[in-house]
Amino acid sequence: MMWRFRVLAVLTIVLGMALGGCAADRPSPEPRNVAAKTEATRSEAPEQCEEGAIVEHAFSASDDSDLVGFSDNVFVGRVEERLGSTGVTPARPWGSTRFSVEVLENVKGKVGGTATVSQQGSYDPERGCLMLAEDDPLLEPGQEVVFFTRRDEGRGWHQVVSPGYGNVRIEGEGQREELVRRFERAQRNQTDPTPGRH
Repeated sequence: MMWRFRVLAVLTIVLGMALGGCAADRPSPEPRNVAAKTEATRSEAPEQCEEGAIVEHAFSASDDSDLVGFSDNVFVGRVEERLGSTGVTPARPWGSTRFSVEVLENVKGKVGGTATVSQQGSYDPERGCLMLAEDDPLLEPGQEVVFFTRRDEGRGWHQVVSPGYGNVRIEGEGQREELVRRFERAQRNQTDPTPGRH
């Protein structure tokens, strides 16, 4: 009887080692708590409010020459972190969110070091959702972006001039070079779409 137990124990160990070796070739499954945490994090991320804010533009932001001409500064930057936001008000139904941005390259103007950039759109705590201007998603840390801004001297930050056009996300190094060349051409041909604004 004792020898049967020993044989069974040895077979179990050998079988376990063999299966363990096979399993080492495959990735181990994710622990349940990691998947649950990921799902919980997704459910905690705020959704966009059903009704987005429509912004009345003073110029055609889809025209590169007008967009560059309206901007005080055009630069490539990497978003470092979210700094804070101003809430939704009747006068500004989408609020705004500020970000710390590392300036990587200037196309127009001279911005250096780290700049504070303000983007239209913010979280609305009353409704529990993101109020975006023209469905323009909020910036995220790590993104490289071509920014088109006007300097807000009173507050000391750079305001993105137009939702959806004033913060062009860069997908790769090749696209960055292409966008810089494109907007350098636009600067050479820039027009002031609102000549009375000064």
